[in-house]
Amino acid sequence: MTNKIHKSCTFVSDHLMNFMEKSLFHILLILLILSPVSGFSQKTAVENKSKEKQNIYLDASVGAAFPLGNYANDDPKDKATGYAKTGFFIQANADWMGENNFGLALQLTYQNNALKDTAKTVISYGFPIGSGNWSNIYIMGGPVFLKQIKKIAIDAKLVGGFLISTSPVFEITNPETNMKEGGTVTGFAIGVNIGVGYAISQKVALKLTLGYLAGFPKIDRQYNAYVIGMDTAGHFIYSSPMDIEIKKTISTFNTGLGIIYKF
Repeated sequence: MTNKIHKSCTFVSDHLMNFMEKSLFHILLILLILSPVSGFSQKTAVENKSKEKQNIYLDASVGAAFPLGNYANDDPKDKATGYAKTGFFIQANADWMGENNFGLALQLTYQNNALKDTAKTVISYGFPIGSGNWSNIYIMGGPVFLKQIKKIAIDAKLVGGFLISTSPVFEITNPETNMKEGGTVTGFAIGVNIGVGYAISQKVALKLTLGYLAGFPKIDRQYNAYVIGMDTAGHFIYSSPMDIEIKKTISTFNTGLGIIYKF
């Protein structure tokens, strides 16, 4: 009887151990399968959280560019005169937003202002300025503040950089060849922009933009002395060296409409 009880206990014990070993194996197998999934889920959650903090906004706008100050002046006696008419601008922005509604803005602007009729008769370095236009490209960057209140988004940018400006007012005459030169110059630029957007979907908004742009292009040319003739004694006659500098200030108030897309 005792042997039977001992064998029964041994049988139960063996089966219990086998069952526990199999159960432990199954548990470990499940944990191994779920571990990568759990890790991936955590990684995805972190990435999503990171993306939420790193919003990117792209916007494009077009509108009118109103010349200000000397840029709009048409007095030929003033060397700073720009002869600019009201024109247009096309602008694109890329805003990377960090924390606390602040971020970094990159801005590319093309601006065009035709010359006033006064410029047609103004003689500049041997030739009339004539007709034509100002063609200005601004490449700038700086801080941006963007605040969204329900469907309304308000942003403000302060940017700086450089511009490439092309205009007949920068054309000069080479004193030796009597040919026109120049026309395209560079300079530094600054700008302030305020925009108000209204969301029409989760990712798209319409925008009203107001801005001020200022640029300071300059051309500086030096011409060495060159032979202009010969005297009666057979000696060469030389011209005087010449230094030509033209400075202008471009300043406009820009207003237009655009669209914003949020990534």
